[in-house]
Amino acid sequence: MSPNIEAALAEAVGHFGAGRLADAAASLRPVLALQPKLAQALHLMGVVALKEGRADEAVRLIGQAIGLDDRVPTYHNSLGQAHRALGAKTEAIACYERALSIHPKFGPAHGNLAQVLVEGDPAVAVAYYRRLVAALPQNALARSNFGYMVERTGQTEAAVAIYRDALALDPNQPVALGNLGVALADLGRIDEAMACYRQALELDPNSADAHNALGLALLLKGEYAAAWPHHEHRPRDWVGEFVVPRWRGEPLQGQRILLHAEQGMGDTLQFMRYVPMVAARGGRVVLATVPGLAPLFEGMAGIEELVTGRRPPGDLAWHCPLMSLPFAFGTTRDTIPGPWPYLRAPVARLAPWRKRIGGKGAFKVGLVWKGQPKLRRDRDRSLPAAALAPLAGIAGVRYYALQKTSTGSGFADLPAVLGATDLAEGFSDYAETAAALMALDLVVTVDTSVAHLAGALGRPVWLLISRVPDWRWGDQGSDCPWYPSVRLFRQTVAGVWDDVVADVARALAERLP
Repeated sequence: MSPNIEAALAEAVGHFGAGRLADAAASLRPVLALQPKLAQALHLMGVVALKEGRADEAVRLIGQAIGLDDRVPTYHNSLGQAHRALGAKTEAIACYERALSIHPKFGPAHGNLAQVLVEGDPAVAVAYYRRLVAALPQNALARSNFGYMVERTGQTEAAVAIYRDALALDPNQPVALGNLGVALADLGRIDEAMACYRQALELDPNSADAHNALGLALLLKGEYAAAWPHHEHRPRDWVGEFVVPRWRGEPLQGQRILLHAEQGMGDTLQFMRYVPMVAARGGRVVLATVPGLAPLFEGMAGIEELVTGRRPPGDLAWHCPLMSLPFAFGTTRDTIPGPWPYLRAPVARLAPWRKRIGGKGAFKVGLVWKGQPKLRRDRDRSLPAAALAPLAGIAGVRYYALQKTSTGSGFADLPAVLGATDLAEGFSDYAETAAALMALDLVVTVDTSVAHLAGALGRPVWLLISRVPDWRWGDQGSDCPWYPSVRLFRQTVAGVWDDVVADVARALAERLP
């Protein structure tokens, strides 16, 4: 390989590592023009295509690289990722297995195989890894992934034991340490979990998973100043490249800055409070969000332009994810910004909902009992609708179902004894939901976006949370520093909601004359 081609390849790798995909492709084209059968260049061009969403082309290019050199585990792993992006899980699994047959300790293939298996039947995944551990009894990474599969079936204590077995084989295995930390955190053993994350970071200071997990644990304990730098390593789902720098609190002096949403709806609603603060720093704010939230944010102070596409608009000087704004402003528990409420329902939508809900003389309570099923710990924060039956029979209370599901309303699940009225069928966007909440006296909900919306609107919220809750609700107490109108009802035993609902029923009865 000539020095010029080596230099061009190194340049392409550098661009790719920095996320400059177009530049990486530009560096690779002359290389492939001179040496069209250079496996390294074909593979990297294929990975670039995959990152840009062209999975079909990625399969073709990476397949060509493998045809030239089939003994490189990275190539097979990348081909597996391309097949997975196309929904071809069987082909993806075969590629990961081929990578592991070449290099049994190849971490990326182990991790990707674990992820694709766990997307299917967890029992199948457990059985697969049980066989793999038997075949590779000294492989700590395989054993750690086996523990991960077991944990996904809800057997967290058993998973902890498996992770410890993996670390007995290799005490310096950062993946096993990270997995052990997550399992301990799920059991509420937060200090032990943080020790695992810190040890993992000593072994691999660049581990995004360990940084993020440590950040979440610190946030749960209220140690915000220490947490935010670690939280910056969280996974993000923004698609696209930015040619402008990330904003970290610099004076803006009239420059346009893109604030873009990421992760869940609740996260966006929680951190919208920072938008006027960015404008106060001199920023001309362009807010990028999803269509379902956009009508709620129209006319909000501090927003110059509202966009719903994934393509960054032009004429920007800076960009910043919404969830990075607490880091940029150095937020502590004592400096969480108000005022409350910081969101308002559109005035034009209020009257129709007041008329529809009616209930003159009654105390009107909205109910939400399920979260987002796709989230890893949703089984911990959701409860069966039947568990709400003890709320029935409280004189003067009228219930309204706010539960929205992927197929429509969840109203049919509610016990008939509650005599609830279904509202969720009328929720076309979050502005409609906000208007409905304004016509209610109280919202009783599990940890969902409705809790954030009601809190941002300043509506009274009683939040039912699991024994080990999401970080923003803290690890103790009944008050929430992010939303003064929220009252927390905490589980005392993991998975048991009976006493929580009983406490809500008691508090509701005491509230009424």
